[in-house]
Amino acid sequence: PSGKPWRPGVAGDRLLVVLAGEERGWLISVEGATWWASWSVELAGLAYSPCLAGEVVYVAAGNSLVALAQEDGDILWQRVFPREAGTGPIAAGGAILCGFGNTLYKLVPEG
Repeated sequence: PSGKPWRPGVAGDRLLVVLAGEERGWLISVEGATWWASWSVELAGLAYSPCLAGEVVYVAAGNSLVALAQEDGDILWQRVFPREAGTGPIAAGGAILCGFGNTLYKLVPEG
C-alpha cells in the first residue's frame, strides 16, 4: 500500500505503522528482526496510533475503533461511533479509551 507513514506504535518486537492515504489508510505490522511486513489491513479513513493490549491491537480510523489479532492482523471486531476519531486508543485498567468527536469512550473487552 502507499501513503505517508505516521503515528507508529509498538507491539512486542513489531513496529505497527499507519500509512495515511488520501481517502483510506493502512496499518502495517513490520517485523523488527527482518524489517519485512508480516501483515497489512486497509482502514476506512484517517487512522491514529495503534495500541496493544494482550494479543489485540486497537486502532481508531475514521469513525471506527477496530480490534485486530496481533499475530496476523485479522479483524476481531469493529465498533462504529457517531463522529470521527480525535485520538488514538489507549489501554488502561483493563479498558480501551478513545475519543470520538468531543466524547471519550471507555470500552471493556470481554475476557
